[in-house]
Amino acid sequence: MSKMAKKDRTKINLEKLNIYIKLMQNVQITYFMVVLYIGALIIWFLEFLNVDIVVNNLDVCIILLLVVSILGSFMLILISYFRGQEKINSLYFQVAEKSMIVDQYQRYLEIKKCIETYKNTKGEVDLETNIVVIEATTEHNQAYSVGVPILLTALTAVFFSTEEISVMSPLGAFLAFLVVILSVELVNNIPRNAFTKKVVEKIKEENLKKKS
Repeated sequence: MSKMAKKDRTKINLEKLNIYIKLMQNVQITYFMVVLYIGALIIWFLEFLNVDIVVNNLDVCIILLLVVSILGSFMLILISYFRGQEKINSLYFQVAEKSMIVDQYQRYLEIKKCIETYKNTKGEVDLETNIVVIEATTEHNQAYSVGVPILLTALTAVFFSTEEISVMSPLGAFLAFLVVILSVELVNNIPRNAFTKKVVEKIKEENLKKKS
Protein backbone atom coordinates (compact mmCIF):
# COMPACT_ATOMS: atom_id res chain seq x y z
CA MET A 1 0.00 0.00 0.00
CA SER A 2 1.43 3.38 -0.98
CA LYS A 3 2.12 6.13 1.56
CA MET A 4 -0.65 8.23 -0.01
CA ALA A 5 -3.15 5.36 0.29
CA LYS A 6 -2.14 4.78 3.93
CA LYS A 7 -2.52 8.50 4.64
CA ASP A 8 -5.98 8.55 3.03
CA ARG A 9 -6.99 5.46 4.99
CA THR A 10 -5.81 7.03 8.26
CA LYS A 11 -7.72 10.21 7.43
CA ILE A 12 -10.89 8.22 6.76
CA ASN A 13 -10.49 6.32 10.05
CA LEU A 14 -9.98 9.56 11.97
CA GLU A 15 -13.06 11.03 10.31
CA LYS A 16 -15.07 7.94 11.29
CA LEU A 17 -13.74 8.11 14.85
CA ASN A 18 -14.68 11.80 15.04
CA ILE A 19 -18.22 11.01 13.84
CA TYR A 20 -18.46 8.12 16.31
CA ILE A 21 -17.39 10.29 19.26
CA LYS A 22 -19.90 12.99 18.28
CA LEU A 23 -22.70 10.45 18.07
CA MET A 24 -21.66 8.85 21.36
CA GLN A 25 -21.24 12.05 23.41
CA ASN A 26 -24.16 11.24 25.68
CA VAL A 27 -22.83 7.72 26.21
CA GLN A 28 -19.37 9.10 27.05
CA ILE A 29 -20.83 11.45 29.66
CA THR A 30 -22.78 8.51 31.07
CA TYR A 31 -19.58 6.43 31.22
CA PHE A 32 -17.83 9.32 32.97
CA MET A 33 -20.49 9.66 35.63
CA VAL A 34 -20.72 5.90 36.22
CA VAL A 35 -16.93 5.65 36.71
CA LEU A 36 -17.03 8.78 38.89
CA TYR A 37 -19.79 7.44 41.14
CA ILE A 38 -18.13 4.04 41.49
CA GLY A 39 -14.86 5.76 42.39
CA ALA A 40 -16.66 8.10 44.83
CA LEU A 41 -18.21 5.10 46.58
CA ILE A 42 -14.81 3.44 46.88
CA ILE A 43 -13.28 6.63 48.33
CA TRP A 44 -16.23 7.00 50.74
CA PHE A 45 -15.82 3.36 51.85
CA LEU A 46 -12.05 3.77 52.40
CA GLU A 47 -12.70 7.02 54.28
CA PHE A 48 -15.29 5.21 56.42
CA LEU A 49 -12.63 2.59 57.25
CA ASN A 50 -10.27 5.43 58.24
CA VAL A 51 -7.61 4.47 55.71
CA ASP A 52 -4.96 7.09 56.46
CA ILE A 53 -3.76 7.68 52.91
CA VAL A 54 -7.32 8.51 51.85
CA VAL A 55 -8.36 10.50 54.92
CA ASN A 56 -5.19 12.62 54.86
CA ASN A 57 -5.25 13.19 51.09
CA LEU A 58 -8.95 13.46 50.34
CA ASP A 59 -8.60 16.44 47.97
CA VAL A 60 -5.87 14.65 46.01
CA CYS A 61 -8.04 11.52 45.80
CA ILE A 62 -10.94 13.55 44.40
CA ILE A 63 -8.71 15.18 41.76
CA LEU A 64 -7.30 11.76 40.81
CA LEU A 65 -10.86 10.41 40.64
CA LEU A 66 -11.85 13.14 38.17
CA VAL A 67 -8.79 12.43 36.01
CA VAL A 68 -9.42 8.68 36.07
CA SER A 69 -13.10 9.23 35.21
CA ILE A 70 -12.26 11.45 32.23
CA LEU A 71 -9.59 9.10 30.88
CA GLY A 72 -11.68 6.03 31.71
CA SER A 73 -14.78 7.28 29.86
CA PHE A 74 -12.69 8.20 26.81
CA MET A 75 -10.96 4.81 26.84
CA LEU A 76 -14.32 3.02 27.04
CA ILE A 77 -15.51 4.94 23.98
CA LEU A 78 -12.31 4.05 22.09
CA ILE A 79 -12.64 0.39 23.09
CA SER A 80 -16.27 0.28 21.95
CA TYR A 81 -15.22 1.90 18.65
CA PHE A 82 -12.36 -0.49 17.88
CA ARG A 83 -14.27 -3.57 19.06
CA GLY A 84 -17.28 -2.70 16.93
CA GLN A 85 -15.99 -1.24 13.68
CA GLU A 86 -19.14 -2.45 11.92
CA LYS A 87 -21.21 -0.09 14.10
CA ILE A 88 -19.99 3.03 12.32
CA ASN A 89 -21.15 1.59 8.98
CA SER A 90 -24.47 0.30 10.32
CA LEU A 91 -27.80 1.68 9.23
CA TYR A 92 -28.48 3.10 12.69
CA PHE A 93 -25.30 5.17 12.79
CA GLN A 94 -25.77 6.40 9.23
CA VAL A 95 -29.26 7.58 10.13
CA ALA A 96 -28.02 9.03 13.45
CA GLU A 97 -25.35 10.99 11.59
CA LYS A 98 -27.91 12.38 9.12
CA SER A 99 -30.27 13.28 11.97
CA MET A 100 -27.73 15.89 13.08
CA ILE A 101 -28.21 17.90 9.86
CA VAL A 102 -29.62 21.31 10.79
CA ASP A 103 -31.74 21.91 7.68
CA GLN A 104 -34.88 19.87 8.24
CA TYR A 105 -35.72 19.26 4.58
CA GLN A 106 -32.18 18.10 3.81
CA ARG A 107 -32.24 15.97 6.96
CA TYR A 108 -35.48 14.36 5.79
CA LEU A 109 -34.05 13.56 2.36
CA GLU A 110 -30.81 12.14 3.74
CA ILE A 111 -32.49 9.94 6.37
CA LYS A 112 -35.00 8.68 3.80
CA LYS A 113 -32.21 7.91 1.34
CA CYS A 114 -30.25 6.00 4.02
CA ILE A 115 -33.19 3.79 4.92
CA GLU A 116 -34.23 3.15 1.33
CA THR A 117 -30.75 2.38 -0.03
CA TYR A 118 -28.94 0.66 2.86
CA LYS A 119 -27.66 -2.77 1.80
CA ASN A 120 -27.37 -5.74 4.14
CA THR A 121 -24.40 -8.12 4.37
CA LYS A 122 -25.65 -9.90 1.24
CA GLY A 123 -25.46 -6.66 -0.71
CA GLU A 124 -29.24 -6.44 -0.99
CA VAL A 125 -31.65 -3.67 -0.03
CA ASP A 126 -34.23 -5.10 2.40
CA LEU A 127 -36.47 -2.09 2.97
CA GLU A 128 -38.84 -3.79 5.40
CA THR A 129 -35.96 -4.97 7.60
CA ASN A 130 -34.37 -1.52 7.44
CA ILE A 131 -37.62 0.02 8.65
CA VAL A 132 -37.90 -2.47 11.53
CA VAL A 133 -34.27 -1.83 12.57
CA ILE A 134 -34.75 1.95 12.65
CA GLU A 135 -38.07 1.67 14.48
CA ALA A 136 -36.50 -0.59 17.13
CA THR A 137 -33.41 1.58 17.64
CA THR A 138 -35.52 4.74 17.77
CA GLU A 139 -37.71 3.25 20.51
CA HIS A 140 -34.58 2.17 22.40
CA ASN A 141 -33.06 5.65 22.12
CA GLN A 142 -36.30 7.24 23.27
CA ALA A 143 -36.35 5.09 26.41
CA TYR A 144 -32.63 5.77 27.02
CA SER A 145 -33.11 9.53 26.58
CA VAL A 146 -35.87 9.56 29.18
CA GLY A 147 -34.56 6.99 31.68
CA VAL A 148 -30.85 7.81 32.00
CA PRO A 149 -31.24 11.49 33.08
CA ILE A 150 -33.78 10.41 35.72
CA LEU A 151 -31.44 7.70 37.05
CA LEU A 152 -28.34 9.92 37.14
CA THR A 153 -30.28 12.80 38.70
CA ALA A 154 -31.53 10.43 41.42
CA LEU A 155 -28.00 9.12 42.09
CA THR A 156 -26.63 12.67 42.26
CA ALA A 157 -29.42 13.64 44.66
CA VAL A 158 -28.46 10.70 46.91
CA PHE A 159 -24.86 11.93 47.11
CA PHE A 160 -26.05 15.46 47.89
CA SER A 161 -28.71 14.40 50.40
CA THR A 162 -26.28 12.23 52.39
CA GLU A 163 -23.86 15.19 52.37
CA GLU A 164 -21.09 12.99 50.97
CA ILE A 165 -20.73 15.72 48.36
CA SER A 166 -21.80 19.30 48.97
CA VAL A 167 -23.73 20.96 46.15
CA MET A 168 -21.77 24.12 46.93
CA SER A 169 -18.38 22.42 46.56
CA PRO A 170 -16.45 22.52 43.24
CA LEU A 171 -17.04 18.76 42.78
CA GLY A 172 -20.74 19.09 43.62
CA ALA A 173 -21.18 21.99 41.19
CA PHE A 174 -19.29 20.01 38.54
CA LEU A 175 -21.54 16.97 39.04
CA ALA A 176 -24.69 19.09 38.85
CA PHE A 177 -23.35 20.72 35.68
CA LEU A 178 -22.68 17.31 34.10
CA VAL A 179 -26.16 16.06 34.95
CA VAL A 180 -27.65 19.15 33.28
CA ILE A 181 -25.42 18.78 30.19
CA LEU A 182 -26.22 15.07 29.86
CA SER A 183 -29.95 15.69 30.35
CA VAL A 184 -29.95 18.42 27.69
CA GLU A 185 -27.99 16.21 25.28
CA LEU A 186 -30.35 13.29 25.80
CA VAL A 187 -33.50 15.41 25.68
CA ASN A 188 -32.27 16.82 22.36
CA ASN A 189 -32.40 13.27 21.03
CA ILE A 190 -36.15 13.07 21.64
CA PRO A 191 -37.16 15.45 18.80
CA ARG A 192 -34.53 13.82 16.56
CA ASN A 193 -36.07 10.42 17.25
CA ALA A 194 -39.54 11.84 16.61
CA PHE A 195 -38.33 13.28 13.30
CA THR A 196 -36.87 9.91 12.28
CA LYS A 197 -40.16 8.22 13.20
CA LYS A 198 -42.03 10.56 10.85
CA VAL A 199 -39.60 9.77 8.04
CA VAL A 200 -40.12 6.04 8.62
CA GLU A 201 -43.91 6.52 8.58
CA LYS A 202 -43.65 8.33 5.25
CA ILE A 203 -41.51 5.55 3.77
CA LYS A 204 -44.02 2.93 4.96
CA GLU A 205 -46.88 4.89 3.36
CA GLU A 206 -45.03 5.13 0.05
CA ASN A 207 -44.11 1.45 0.21
CA LEU A 208 -47.75 0.46 0.77
CA LYS A 209 -48.86 2.57 -2.19
CA LYS A 210 -46.32 0.84 -4.43
CA LYS A 211 -47.60 -2.58 -3.37
CA SER A 212 -51.26 -1.71 -3.84
